[in-house]
Amino acid sequence: MAVDDYMETSTGRAFFILHPKLDDVTIEDIVHSLSLQCRFNGHCKNFYSILEHSYHIGLWLHETYHDSDLTKQGLFHDGSEGYTGDIISPFKPLLKNFDLIEGNLQRIIYKKIGVSEIMDSRVHEADRRILRTEH
Repeated sequence: MAVDDYMETSTGRAFFILHPKLDDVTIEDIVHSLSLQCRFNGHCKNFYSILEHSYHIGLWLHETYHDSDLTKQGLFHDGSEGYTGDIISPFKPLLKNFDLIEGNLQRIIYKKIGVSEIMDSRVHEADRRILRTEH
């Protein structure tokens, strides 16, 4: 692998986004990155981070289902964006293989936090519900 095949994370790790390793994924890096990224590609009246959005998803799932694994899935449902950045939904299908890269990262993140590597449909439901209130 070449030097330009990786990014340096906030904790100083070399992270190979196309070949991520479980040991290279850290909660600290994900949370740090998501706290600094604005939702809607910055097109909102006030700064609203992806981390805050994720918190609302996790909180809604916790209050609705009282399931700790589901809550964790919700809290980290956009965890891959801690490494890829937030790419707005209409643009994602135009990026060749992005869904495979994002899906692989998301599975590794879920494995790291000890939950099912397949996102529960209730997380998608919560994401859609919260999106309506965010607008």
